[in-house]
Formats: sequence, C-alpha cells, structure tokens
Amino acid sequence: MKDENTSGRKGPAFLVAADDPTKNSITNTISLFVDENKQYIQYGFYTLGAIGIIKMGHSVRAFSRFVHASDIPDQFFRDRVQIYVRVKSADISAYKSENVPKLTVSHIPIIQTPFTKNSELNQNLSLLLPGLHIHPEYLEKARELLSKETSAKKLKVCLLERHENDAIVEARIVNRLRRNTVVGTSLLYEGFGKISGNCGLMSSNYLNVLQRSEDKARRWKRGIWEAKTQGSPAALYKSYSSRLFAYLKSFVKW
Repeated sequence: MKDENTSGRKGPAFLVAADDPTKNSITNTISLFVDENKQYIQYGFYTLGAIGIIKMGHSVRAFSRFVHASDIPDQFFRDRVQIYVRVKSADISAYKSENVPKLTVSHIPIIQTPFTKNSELNQNLSLLLPGLHIHPEYLEKARELLSKETSAKKLKVCLLERHENDAIVEARIVNRLRRNTVVGTSLLYEGFGKISGNCGLMSSNYLNVLQRSEDKARRWKRGIWEAKTQGSPAALYKSYSSRLFAYLKSFVKW
C-alpha cells in the first residue's frame, strides 16, 4: 500500500547523494539549475535564434520588395548582387543611342511574408539589358520574340548599375531541367541585332554567350547578316561569276 503523503508527489528531477563530495560544488549547482529550468532555457535559445535570423534578414533586405530601381541600395549595385524577378511585360527601349531589351518585372524577395506575397500587381520594376543592339528594321519582330520568350518567366538578374529610373542588369531565364538561358540570345540568333558597343559593365562569360548567338546568325545568314551578305564583295563576285557562266554557256550552245 502506497503512502498517502507521497503517492501524489513527484520526486526531484535531479537527486544527489548525501555523501556525494560534489554536492556543494559549482558544477553540481549549475547542473541542478539547468535541469530544473531546461524548458525555459530552451525557449530562451529559440527566441535568441529567431531574433538573430530576423536581424540577419533585415541586414540583407530578405523581406524587402523592390518596386522601383530607386528602392535598391547602392551597395547592391557595387557588389553585383543577384535577385529573382518575374516578368510582367517586355519591350525594346533606347539606351545610349542603342535599342536594347527592356523588361518590366516584379521583384521576388528572399523571404515572402503573407503581407507581401500578393503585392506583385503593384510592382513595376524596370530593367534594361545592354549587351546587344537591335537593328531598327527588326524592332517589332524583336519585341514579339522577346515577349514570347520571357512572358511570366522567372529570371535571375545581376544588378550592375542604376540608370535614371531603370536598373541595368544581366538577366537569365531560370530553367529547372537545364542551364539558365541568357535573355537576348534568341534575338541575336535570329539576326535581329548585334553585340552592343555599351557592354563595359557586362561580364566576359555573359558576353561570350551573346557572341556565340551572333556568330550563328552570321554563319547562317539570318536577319541583318543576310542583307549584308547579299551586298558584300564576295556575294557580288559570286553573282557576277554565275551570270558570266550562264552567258558563256548560251554562247557555246549558239
């Protein structure tokens, strides 16, 4: 039969023998304190961790949505920070006497909160993509292809510079199953333009990808390269040779 005085009681969480030489030591005192208050200590560590994460998130603007280029810190451009965006519309715009792709996008923050998750409709962050110059004769075709290629797509962009109300960037389309696609390669591949003279800010790797697309268009005589080839000395010589050969052939038959 259990003792009525002890049946409803819980013993101490941590027992120390009466003859234990470490009973009154500092180590034993700390062990007793931790054992009796471990739940509160755990809550304290969770709280400190959460505060640290929030503070770190604010320092890297993890919760911020950039609505305009002016919202982006200057340090982000100096450090060439990469951010994610989603394309809302595409166009061809003037930049330093050249025609370059222009995208209107909504910024995707690192951490989305319930208060900012549905605010994309009010965002119109404007991006300019130098590195290629669209020929005036192909502006409309380039605009249509750019819209088709980027509409509603998620992009990874590298911030380079602020230009008036626009952000100058390098942009790549995010692909799940293959390498990200540099925006503008299809325009060069179709021969709608050529490598820009305003590409001092671009990385060599980015420009190399654009250059390969231009080389393919030149090789296959697409767009502007088709017109240039037809008027080149080599093309004229070939045309003259064929006409001369046809004339000689008809003369022999006569």
